[in-house]
Amino acid sequence: MVLISSGSEVSIAVKVNAILKVKGITSRVLSIPDREEFLRQEKTYIEEVLGPKDALRVVIEANTG
Repeated sequence: MVLISSGSEVSIAVKVNAILKVKGITSRVLSIPDREEFLRQEKTYIEEVLGPKDALRVVIEANTG
């Protein structure tokens, strides 16, 4: 599992990661401060950073609207 977040939400992702670890669930936190810049990268880089396509990816973002 990959917990993806940016800005202040990274601290939430870190807390969730710790809770999951206690429960025996492997996960990692991925901070993407600039989503647009991240998506401009080479496809191979993006796939390497995100990990396997069948991995659960959870995005933690605050609603700004």
